[in-house]
Amino acid sequence: MDTVRGFVDSVVPLPANPKKPKFWSKPDPMSELFELRKLTIPQSRTVPPTDFFEYYWAYQAQGTRFVHVLSWAWTLLVRRPGNVPRQLRVLWFALWFLILATAALMSSSYWGKLVSLGSKTVTTNHLLSILPSAALLVISSFILNYVGDAARYLNPSPTNIRMRRRIRAEGVELLRRLHTCKQYDRIVLVGHSLGSVIAYDLLKNFWPECNTHHAELNEIDQTTLRSLEDTGKTLEASPTPELAEMFRRQQAALWKEERGLGNPWLVTDLITVGCPLAHAELLLAHSKNDLSERKAQRELPTCPPVPDEGLYSYPTTYDVNGQKRPIFALHHAAVFACTRWTNIYFPAVLGFFGDLVGGPLREILGQGIKDVPADSTEWGGLLKHLPVIHTHYWNKNTVPQGSHVCKTVWALDALRNALDLESRFWLREAESVQKEP
Repeated sequence: MDTVRGFVDSVVPLPANPKKPKFWSKPDPMSELFELRKLTIPQSRTVPPTDFFEYYWAYQAQGTRFVHVLSWAWTLLVRRPGNVPRQLRVLWFALWFLILATAALMSSSYWGKLVSLGSKTVTTNHLLSILPSAALLVISSFILNYVGDAARYLNPSPTNIRMRRRIRAEGVELLRRLHTCKQYDRIVLVGHSLGSVIAYDLLKNFWPECNTHHAELNEIDQTTLRSLEDTGKTLEASPTPELAEMFRRQQAALWKEERGLGNPWLVTDLITVGCPLAHAELLLAHSKNDLSERKAQRELPTCPPVPDEGLYSYPTTYDVNGQKRPIFALHHAAVFACTRWTNIYFPAVLGFFGDLVGGPLREILGQGIKDVPADSTEWGGLLKHLPVIHTHYWNKNTVPQGSHVCKTVWALDALRNALDLESRFWLREAESVQKEP
């Protein structure tokens, strides 16, 4: 709960009464994991009552060993350079250089001479024995606790399938309970680092449960869907900021239209922060062509969705009170037709200086994604050039103190804007867009 507490404390505005806490910690009725709590914001003049849930999946990744990491790393390293994403090639070549240099050093007589020299004095001997041990302890702890989770979740080898299934099944069940409890008008998923990949997987697996349910079938002519399909086609062919914003407004309106047709889908937004999908060509496919095929086959949902003869939907009929009614239903990978996607990242220069994990997604998974390159004031702006910035997206120090008017997008501000906790105004805007001729 430390992560979600810090997140809520940063993104939620101060209450009108400073004597009251920002949020209440209540029992979590959606999870059977009793360590979890539901953090609730009381209603205010600007923000409706909002509940924050943490989907905690890390305990499912216990038992990670170096063999898991090494087998995954080997699959990533033994590729042709042309099959490595452009933004990672400098890092990829640097890793190969370190591997070959280490192998050469270990096999040379210099290593033996160095060890024998160390045995002559107590000081050098201690350094040679203690420092490597300490370094190995730090590196192994980092690899197993952080890289190990990614190595197991992103590698569909037989030894990892059970863990991947449990993580996805529990996450989908949480979404299902949030949808069926009838307590919420809107759901936003926020995923950081590997959690953003898991959030993406949860949406693509839960969406097919909802997109074929249209119980109400009110008299809606689906004009928003037709407009969205036209805008999405133009956006993919000739992307512009104006078209991208129009597409996002139409996504909001389509969400309302789908709800009016009886679609139970409540997720209005996916927010990814420091998202590894920026390297999908390396992590989810064997090459750039393989990634394109998986998107075309609708295995990997895109934003806008992959069209079928220009449409994100297909004609079908439903039986309502004994009468057949025609409708266009969104296809199984069209989750981002009515769910907006915002991606926030700290840019990495040369693949080293900045967030090595995250990056832009628009060129990889669709022009409808809103990429937000963020900035930070920590350490006088120096921290944004170091890999540790990956864990500082909602740190309050990323935003300068006092009033500031500039074109810079600060990380925490970008996150608050994407969350849009004043969702009652978001829903009104969606309603007004839907009613436009």
